[in-house]
Amino acid sequence: MCPHTAHSALAPLLTLSPKPDLRRAVTVLHGGGHTTAKHSSIHSLPPRHSGRRHGVPILISYGDGSLTTGEFATETLTFRGGVRVARIALGCGHDNEGLFVAAAGLLGLGRGSLSFPTQAGRRFNRRFSYCLVDRTSSTSAASTARTSSVVFGDAAIPTAKLPLTAFTPMVRNPKMDTFYYVEVTGLSVGGTKVAGVTESELRLDPATGRGGVIVDSGTSVTRLARSAYAALRDAFKAGATESGLRLSPGGFSLFDTCYDLAGKTEVKVPTVVLHLAGGSNVSLPAENYLIPVDTRGTFCFAFAGTDSGVSIIGNIQQQGFRVKEKGQVKAKAGRT
Repeated sequence: MCPHTAHSALAPLLTLSPKPDLRRAVTVLHGGGHTTAKHSSIHSLPPRHSGRRHGVPILISYGDGSLTTGEFATETLTFRGGVRVARIALGCGHDNEGLFVAAAGLLGLGRGSLSFPTQAGRRFNRRFSYCLVDRTSSTSAASTARTSSVVFGDAAIPTAKLPLTAFTPMVRNPKMDTFYYVEVTGLSVGGTKVAGVTESELRLDPATGRGGVIVDSGTSVTRLARSAYAALRDAFKAGATESGLRLSPGGFSLFDTCYDLAGKTEVKVPTVVLHLAGGSNVSLPAENYLIPVDTRGTFCFAFAGTDSGVSIIGNIQQQGFRVKEKGQVKAKAGRT
């Protein structure tokens, strides 16, 4: 973010100030108001007419309604250990709105031309991985709290195959090349494949760009095509009923399947497994799909349906897995 931010609680955390004595570190890009990014949510704005040389104004919007307006700039980024990456193009936001509170910025990890992995691809051999810890870790005692991590370079994907590692080929969408698509071939609940979740239902149609499943660290809850979600939910409800779980009426927010677990210290729940192309199976821990939503002991099934045309594997389901992205063409996503 940059100075003069109109809507943001980020100002005390990090400010990029392109003052004369800092020009070597932060360079505002100048031009006629046109960006070269091929990204549907990045828009160039009309140039400001102020009698002085102006930067390229941009507006970046996100699926959750968050947005930032500001200028294009380049920056030298320095990582732990002294690794420096020069001339990274980034947005210098003046007006940041939505879910940016308490964050100093946003690191783009997509496949688009302006993402950090793409810009720094040669420096890090086009490889990176990340591991997201449980979202409640930040509220744990300091001695037990864990932090999430992101690794760039060859260390992100060890050459030796580790136990519990699953890889699946990535799929490219020519209509939306910024996302990481994987092929989900099915889902199992309680050790039985869900009949209503078919490979064809979740397959990407390259001709239209619709369908398919993306892995997205910026989306919290996994969302499946409406009919696939209904089949998964019903299978889970049936298994949960057999395990003695009691439904909580009314649902919660976007969740329509919740349970009253007040007073319980341990419960048995049906297992949930994602089946991926290439024969990989990802067995989710129970805390990745049955999550607390209040202090009264209400837990909800952390999946939802969508009519948007694309299904999403969200970050709640990714917790505790190291998600790996490798290369640009023959890419693979792995979890350890």
